[in-house]
Amino acid sequence: MPVGAEAIFDENAFVWLSEYDTRDALPQSSHRDARPRQWLVFDTAGLYQGRVALPGRLRVHAIADDAVAGVWTDADGIESVRVYRIQKPLL
Repeated sequence: MPVGAEAIFDENAFVWLSEYDTRDALPQSSHRDARPRQWLVFDTAGLYQGRVALPGRLRVHAIADDAVAGVWTDADGIESVRVYRIQKPLL
């Protein structure tokens, strides 16, 4: 089973890896729901920094120090751009 489903770099070159969920094996449009998706955060040396929960229906496109931007899909399949404020993990 894969460790992660999606990966993205933030503006500080930290790697964000979404935890694999068995729903990831289903077609993209049918499995995204409102349940939060856990993202693991690793620094530039590959050391684990913590986790952040993001909306399950959000496809992340950019991560800044205090916000995440992406495309959110509602239950009817309508997409909209959303920005969420976040607090990055500090170990």
